[in-house]
Amino acid sequence: LEKYFSPKQREQNQRIKRSRSSPELSPPDNKRISSEIEENKMNQEVGKLSLEELILNFRNLLDDMKVATKSDIQLLANEVSEMKNENKLLKQEVSKLQEVTEEQEKRIDYLENLTKKKNLIFKGIPVSCESEVRAVEELCTKVLKVENVKVESVKSFENRKKENLVLMASFTTESDVVNILKNANKLRGTNISIDRDLAQGTRKRRYKLLRLRKEILRINNNINVMVRNDVMYCQNVKLFWRKITGLTTVDGKSGLDFLNKLLGVDISEFLIGLEDKISVVQRNVGAAQQGSTSEDPLLLKK
Repeated sequence: LEKYFSPKQREQNQRIKRSRSSPELSPPDNKRISSEIEENKMNQEVGKLSLEELILNFRNLLDDMKVATKSDIQLLANEVSEMKNENKLLKQEVSKLQEVTEEQEKRIDYLENLTKKKNLIFKGIPVSCESEVRAVEELCTKVLKVENVKVESVKSFENRKKENLVLMASFTTESDVVNILKNANKLRGTNISIDRDLAQGTRKRRYKLLRLRKEILRINNNINVMVRNDVMYCQNVKLFWRKITGLTTVDGKSGLDFLNKLLGVDISEFLIGLEDKISVVQRNVGAAQQGSTSEDPLLLKK
């Protein structure tokens, strides 16, 4: 047992090495010492500088650091101001160009409407008719009671509802068109309607005004309001629809303010919704012109 459990004796020839450092002293903190040295250096006096020399040193330091100076900031502020003024002038020029463009478009629409003064659009005529020209003539003479109507030509248009036709009829005289429109009220209660053949821009403005007229009569059916082409007459006041200013009176005032005061309610949200519906109609017309089916019936069959 002593052989196996007795503590192992250190060999006699092996000596115990003594540590050179005293156990009472801890190793020095190098980081703390270096920070103290740097602090002492910063606290040392470099020399006595005058205020001018100190400012010059700061300027040189800022130049080396490439920091924006007061003159740089002022120069930047001047450039921003010039850009704002230029942007303001550009907006004014764009607004003037929009006004000129709108006036030119209206003139083009006016000239196009002159070429279509002898045309009428008939909707709801049954498809079963053998001759489209004869169908228009019989409608005018037998139903509308307009005598001696002469139709030069008739063109058919696409329509979603296949049970009836949309026809554009050209008459020999403008008086026939006027007489037919005067007697169009005899078609009330039927599915047949008659409209003038108008330019696309005129139709868009007329569509807005007709929807607005319907809303006005819904609010107050005692108001005298009617639409002629792309002009609304409301209580003997002319109203136009413009791209830039929207609903406008003949003297350039806000048509919305006039109607709000007349009706006693705010219809601005209705006009905003009307703009959205017009955008949808325009997209449908554009799609139809590319060959797809559209809700616009005034598209010629290919």
